[in-house]
Amino acid sequence: MKSPVLVDTSYWIEYFRRYESDVSERVETFIREDRAAAMGVILAELLQGARTNAEMEEVKFSLEAVHWIETDERLYARAGEIGFELRRKGATIPTTDC
Repeated sequence: MKSPVLVDTSYWIEYFRRYESDVSERVETFIREDRAAAMGVILAELLQGARTNAEMEEVKFSLEAVHWIETDERLYARAGEIGFELRRKGATIPTTDC
């Protein structure tokens, strides 16, 4: 089996809005190959952006079928380090994207 692929929030948004695009097709491929993955911060961002209760429930139900990447303090420490390194190079990236 190929490794799971962490699908970023912006890709999920495009997929859920059913845009016909390369991004949506790529997410669909990852789902069909049982490779799509998510993590808590992605779920939180998607739920926060839901427009209706029904949309929120659809997101929660759909993401039950993907791989979940568990996190601990090491992941958040590394995200902070990445943000620190990038800021020193002149790029400020939202913490959730690090």
